[in-house]
Amino acid sequence: GIATALVAAAAAFVACKPRGFSAGDSLDHTSDLFPDKLVNTRATWRVANVALPVTLQLESSADTRTLKIVANNSTLEEEVYKVTTDGISLITFGINETFDPPLQLLKFPMRVGDGFDWSGTFTSGKPLPTNAEITTAAESISLATGAAQAVRVDVLLKLSDGSPQPSERRMVFWFVKGEGPVRRDFGDDVREPRVEVAGNSGGSN
Repeated sequence: GIATALVAAAAAFVACKPRGFSAGDSLDHTSDLFPDKLVNTRATWRVANVALPVTLQLESSADTRTLKIVANNSTLEEEVYKVTTDGISLITFGINETFDPPLQLLKFPMRVGDGFDWSGTFTSGKPLPTNAEITTAAESISLATGAAQAVRVDVLLKLSDGSPQPSERRMVFWFVKGEGPVRRDFGDDVREPRVEVAGNSGGSN
């Protein structure tokens, strides 16, 4: 009858609506934006013009999450995050590139769409006084399990390196509920989910 049709229509609407967050949604430490286990360990690592299929490994201890990019049993790169009831921050990445204090990416509680500032020291070879502008938004992202609405975090770093104007560097992160930072873009260094194409095992993707 009509009730059955309404239930079916509601189910269809839910099925086609990507899971995840929308602008204005509240975020806090219960939002499960960085679990201590990975759901999907298959990724693509793009450096310069090279795309390499890799495996992700996550080591969790206390309030630290170490995400390793691995190929042929060798760790190519690491990202170390701090995850607490106050938010999610990036401690180190790449080859000993470090933020002190950790670079805040999400500050709990907050809403999707909020922004804030950070200041501290960024060390990549030598320590540089650094300011950052952090903005957030909801954005759809493709995963192996289908589309999801991620919390996108844009970071604009302004590095005081002695030149008349601070040099700028951009970093972007996508956090998915229950899956963590599924994608991040550091410009010429990108880690992204490996989404299989029908008929393709992904071995060369």
